[in-house]
Amino acid sequence: MARYPVFPGAKIGRLIVVKEVARIWSGGKRYRAYMCNCDCGTAGFITRGASLARGMTLSCGCLQREQVRAYGTKHGHAARLRSSASYNALRNAMQRCLNSDNKYFEN
Repeated sequence: MARYPVFPGAKIGRLIVVKEVARIWSGGKRYRAYMCNCDCGTAGFITRGASLARGMTLSCGCLQREQVRAYGTKHGHAARLRSSASYNALRNAMQRCLNSDNKYFEN
């Protein structure tokens, strides 16, 4: 994993480090916490410095949402994991032509 320097003004992924805000306890260990602003407009996002330094935190969550949205879309269809009308028509036509168990296979 890449190591990124964490200091105010550093840009890591989509995050810009604003300042160190506190030290937090997690799992019996003490970690530095940083306030960051994201490129999407989210301000005041707080995350652990170790996650920033290791490149495990690259955005406020907007990157994951975009990747999930892109994964659920195929050739412009299935936006938000729903099929479009034209894709449903194509899928039904293929079923009628290729699936011998389909009721309308002969037509």
